[in-house]
This record gives sequence, C-alpha cells and structure tokens, in this order.
Amino acid sequence: RMERIDKERIIKDLKDLGLKEGDTVIVHSSLSSLGYVEGGADTVIDALLEVVGEEGTVAVPNLPVIWYPGETHVDYLKKQPIFDIRLTPSKVGIITETLRKRETAKRSLQPSHSVAVIGAKRDWLIQGHENSQGPCGEGTPYWKICQIKGKILLLGVTQASNTTLHTVEEVGGAPTLTEETFYPLVI
Repeated sequence: RMERIDKERIIKDLKDLGLKEGDTVIVHSSLSSLGYVEGGADTVIDALLEVVGEEGTVAVPNLPVIWYPGETHVDYLKKQPIFDIRLTPSKVGIITETLRKRETAKRSLQPSHSVAVIGAKRDWLIQGHENSQGPCGEGTPYWKICQIKGKILLLGVTQASNTTLHTVEEVGGAPTLTEETFYPLVI
C-alpha cells in the first residue's frame, strides 16, 4: 500500500533537508516518485513556497521537450519550434507544468531550457535568459542561482535530472554540441 503524503509532511521533510525561509531553490522533480501526495503537484508547490516564505524564490526547469536517447536540444532547435511562454507546456513533470500555470509565475524566454519562477527574485532570475550565449551558462537562471549560493533540490529524481549540471559544463568550457546559432520563434 502506498503511503499518503500531506503538505505538513512535505514541509517537515523540506526543512529537515535544510530548506529555509528566504532561500532561492531550483527544484527538479517527479511527483509520481514521491508516493501518493494529497492534492498532487499543487501541494508540493504550496509546501515549497511556504518553507521559503515571501522573501524566498522557487524555480523549476520548464523544458518544452523531452529528449529521447540519441537526441539533443540541437535536434529540437533544428526543427524550428514555436515557443510560446504562455502556452507551450513544460514536458519535465507535472510539478513544473503546474507551477508554470500559476498566476504569480513567470517563465524565461529561452526556447529549449526555460525556467518558471515564483518569488522575490523571480524577475531578476529570468531577466535576459534569451540573450545568454548558451541555455544554461553565464547569465541564465541556472547560473544566477549558483552565483547567489542558491539551492538545488532533487525531489524524487537523480542527478541525471539536474539541469544545473549543464551550467558547470558551459561555464567550464566543455565542448558544445554545435557552434550553430538558432533563432526559433518565441512568443
């Protein structure tokens, strides 16, 4: 039988992990891996926001595509997708998509590795993401969270889901998949 998890339990667990009021956190998640959460993704988001409080910020990756084995974001961008920040869904989990749809959320204008954010640093985090040299490197929300010593939370996922690892690659000068520049339509 699957354990029932409520908001109070999630709040306690988040605090036990070291998340606290005023924190900025990027959350990589899988709701189904957590068990049965009463209230679903909204309960998880409400718990995160309650723990970080009004001065805190919760960000989630909002990638509009899931890459299949052998595919990359370059393959996605070559298809010239239309990326509408209001309508293009996040394909990296129900928690990310539910947060994106919240009235207080804003989404960055980066077409392959966008981020949705709620909280005090929301506007600063997403500002200029579309002008960054790479999707996760300098100037991106992923990079900014690292710069301010924000936190990375893996909720029901492994490091394989940690998009921020690409920040280390980009800033560290790892070889890129292409030197080609793409100009997808962003609405």
